[in-house]
Amino acid sequence: MIINRYTAKGFFKYFLMIIGVVVSLFVIIEYLQGTAKFIRHNMTLFDGLVYVLLKAPYVFWLVTP
Repeated sequence: MIINRYTAKGFFKYFLMIIGVVVSLFVIIEYLQGTAKFIRHNMTLFDGLVYVLLKAPYVFWLVTP
């Protein structure tokens, strides 16, 4: 019982750290790639960031399996 909790704690610590890095990289890269599209459609920088952040749960879902 104690070993299971210890193993799960170690796994989820690294798992969430890796997922956080991957999703953060996605948000940064997607935002930089979309800046031309945001400018072309007269979107503010905040609107572009919200657009990319709303796609982040999808990336989380793709990376999790």
